[in-house]
Amino acid sequence: MNRMKINECFSLFMVILLVGILTVFLGTRKVNYLTDEVWNYGLANNLGSFYPDVEYGRTYTGMGFFEDFLEVGYGDRFSYFNVLENQASDVHPPLYYLILHTVCSFFYGTYSKWYAIGINLFWGILIEILLYKLIDEIVDNKIIAWGYVLIYGTTVAFMDTMLFLRMYAQFVFFTIALSYLLKHYWNRKLDRKFYVLLSLMLVLGTLTHYYFLIIAFALMACFLINLCINKDFSATGKCIICSVISGLIYLVLWFPIIIHLFGGYRGQEAFSKALSFGGLIHGAKSLFGVMNHEAFAGGIYFFLVIGIASIFLRLKEKKSIWRFETALLLSGTFYITVVGKVAPFLVSRYIMPVFFVFELAAYLSTIYLFKRIVRIRYDIPVVIIVFLIINVYNLASRNFYVPMDNYSDEYVETVSLAKNSEIIYFLSQDEQYGIFDAFGVLTEAKNYVIYDIKDITTIMDNHNGDYIVGVYDIKGDVTSTLGEYRKLYSIGCATFFEVTSE
Repeated sequence: MNRMKINECFSLFMVILLVGILTVFLGTRKVNYLTDEVWNYGLANNLGSFYPDVEYGRTYTGMGFFEDFLEVGYGDRFSYFNVLENQASDVHPPLYYLILHTVCSFFYGTYSKWYAIGINLFWGILIEILLYKLIDEIVDNKIIAWGYVLIYGTTVAFMDTMLFLRMYAQFVFFTIALSYLLKHYWNRKLDRKFYVLLSLMLVLGTLTHYYFLIIAFALMACFLINLCINKDFSATGKCIICSVISGLIYLVLWFPIIIHLFGGYRGQEAFSKALSFGGLIHGAKSLFGVMNHEAFAGGIYFFLVIGIASIFLRLKEKKSIWRFETALLLSGTFYITVVGKVAPFLVSRYIMPVFFVFELAAYLSTIYLFKRIVRIRYDIPVVIIVFLIINVYNLASRNFYVPMDNYSDEYVETVSLAKNSEIIYFLSQDEQYGIFDAFGVLTEAKNYVIYDIKDITTIMDNHNGDYIVGVYDIKGDVTSTLGEYRKLYSIGCATFFEVTSE
């Protein structure tokens, strides 16, 4: 290995180390969890049901009934059939859950957020390496590639991905892996290795998340268009055949996709939204708004102007705008538009796989324009520094918490009170998933009791002393009747109030 290669590897290693340290630092500050993050562990590890075995009216402390639900028992280690069974009955493909169950099996009898964060860190390392190789392929400039992985790795958007205890870091990896494969063969002759890797990416990506089909479709469509432009119709046909064969392989491996897409509640919801009128522009606009704040600290319109200016400059210089970068940007835009239409919620998790696309477009456009207008010696380092300043500002303005930390002053106050208080938590037995919204508060409480929400009036009328009452109330009808008590904190559909005897 020559000196240049050693320096390249060392530089990339330092970026990966920095991003890893930042992830761990922010991970230590993650104190609260969304429903899906808690449920994640149960789907991977629990035997027999989707929900904890809760005994209504019983007093619990610590992890309580969550313990058996979230942890792997000694005799239940590496129970992969159970994972497959859980996911067949759920709405997601199983690959991530198999990995999470494997990690938890090595640490049986315990629960920790670090198991899922550790998996994300593993994918994060691979993301940074592949992203570096992708950018180097695009621009053939190792400083630009190095600068981009540093920039992307320190965005709030990427830290959000790292700290979300779900499969989205894995989703990002397979999106970048497919992008790199297609870029590598963009203007090359397709060989057997390409078709094998393409099939592998399509199968594993879709085993991670069904939305991978959307970005894969867009990327493959652009790739096929490029093959047609190059009049390589034989390769076009082979790519289509390879995709069909990959789909058949997937069906053999994971037949429940048919039920999930056409019979599951999420699949039916997505198709219903897709076939409905309206919502296309609103959904895309909302998701671009999320991206604006998490990736650009509110400055996306500035970079949009730069992007448009760079396009006009390329046209003026009579350079083609049909390049792989264009295909990547079109694919990302298509993905956000479709997801904005069909997703159950317009939140950051669903666009985590394409944050890198738009950050990259802004980065390369800025470098392109800067080189031709400013023309200074250290143009690339200046652009890198500008983007890093934006990232630092975005993190600092959030007091070095990111959205997936789920931190709030109200939560901290509620937990502080809960440590010396009893919590009475009400929910409907038809909405058992409501128990997960309360996980962070309940497990920190002195003790807690669960009751059916229909009994709330009777229970509260007969309960004396000071305590905290929590209500999981989707419609808000019951919550609205508790206005006489001081509201402490709410997350999802769960709300907590302080009840005093005074």
